Amino acid sequence: MTGKSLAESMGKAPQYISNVINGGKGVSINSLEEIAKHLDVPISSLFRDYKSSGGSLVCPHCGKELHIRIE
Repeated sequence: MTGKSLAESMGKAPQYISNVINGGKGVSINSLEEIAKHLDVPISSLFRDYKSSGGSLVCPHCGKELHIRIE
């Protein structure tokens, strides 16, 4: 699934998903739940490689990194 197709399935602008994937936008747990739902994966799968990836989440379908900053 591409970022564009994910955005379309979520009813979001492609730029929203691009910002999440590229770490340019903070993402809430609700948004992560929505992303996981549209990827048809458990939200926990987004966190599987969190520690080993230097603070990034890896999409289990496309392999893109989702950068999350915890403040």
